[in-house]
Amino acid sequence: MMTWWIRPLYKPPCFITILDSRSVNNCSERTMHENLSLKILKTHITDTGNYSCEVVNAHGTFHSSFMLQVLVRPSVSVTINPAGFPECSAVGGIPAAEISWIPESDNVTTRREMAPDTTWTVISTYRVQIIPEREVTCNVSHPTFTHSQILTIVIPAGTIYIRWFVMSGLLFILIIVLLFIWKSPSCREETSSSLDEEFPPAVPAPKKKRAQNMAFEEMLELVRIFDRKDYDCRNGPYRSKNNARKDRILDKLRATILEKFGKDRTKDQLRKRWSDLKVREQEQLRRIRRVIAKRKCHVIL
Repeated sequence: MMTWWIRPLYKPPCFITILDSRSVNNCSERTMHENLSLKILKTHITDTGNYSCEVVNAHGTFHSSFMLQVLVRPSVSVTINPAGFPECSAVGGIPAAEISWIPESDNVTTRREMAPDTTWTVISTYRVQIIPEREVTCNVSHPTFTHSQILTIVIPAGTIYIRWFVMSGLLFILIIVLLFIWKSPSCREETSSSLDEEFPPAVPAPKKKRAQNMAFEEMLELVRIFDRKDYDCRNGPYRSKNNARKDRILDKLRATILEKFGKDRTKDQLRKRWSDLKVREQEQLRRIRRVIAKRKCHVIL
């Protein structure tokens, strides 16, 4: 007895059994046995798969397995694509074809696509700047070819201009689209609103009042009160904290200047004036103290 077990990759398994002069075949009509061999008529892609033979006789049971791969010859061609580059294709082959170029280059893109019927399409693009009227050769290898298929194409003189026009056209279209998007009201409103959210308008800072020059009599009053009240705490320590004590002295000085001279000086102005007298205008400070001392003498007399 002999049995063929057939397990295709793309359809259900089946078997053929031969016993003496009788046979059982639940495979397709294209598959049949002939003596001790298996015969497939009009081989199809779906016949790819594993085929096992089992023979049982008086000497024992014997097994043998085979892997059948159906090869399909691709159709090859070479053309100039719309971008002006040579393009070589091998369509409808099993397995996928191998494509190479002469002269060789690393600037080659190759894509492989499987069709629903499991055949392969290979497209290779030669993206090299070539001088017009020069030849490039496409070399296609496949198991169904006795020799590699060699296809040569001459780069036409207008290819460079075609490529330039294509790139210029794409760039022009891109600029038009961007201008249209920018001029659309919705885009401008969204852009302005997003800019306002990201960069809110600056609030103008309040203008500071420029300090008026302090008259000599005002400086006399400042030095007299600060020296008498010991503003710099040279004769301390005092019970209250220095900052609180200085604030009370400044309040008294402001009230005195407002009462005598009608000028409303801020605490910062008074502090700055006192600091300038001590650091940068020491001669002025000594002159003011001499005037204060003379006035005390006149009052005593």
